[in-house]
Amino acid sequence: MSELVIDAKAWMKEPMTEKQADFIRTMEEYRFDAFPKFEGSTKGEANKYITRFRKMAYANAAMAARFC
Repeated sequence: MSELVIDAKAWMKEPMTEKQADFIRTMEEYRFDAFPKFEGSTKGEANKYITRFRKMAYANAAMAARFC
């Protein structure tokens, strides 16, 4: 019997989705140099970036709205 090998992390190497790209563009509007600019291109890189910096982007957006 042949073995079926599945790479559970293969999705991480695929190109990022348009939804991820849109979300990152929105996050970067409120980056204010508080976190690095996104330099990646894969789903895995986008996922790590969004997970790590989204709360900081939301906080920056809230502060920007507060002073407008």
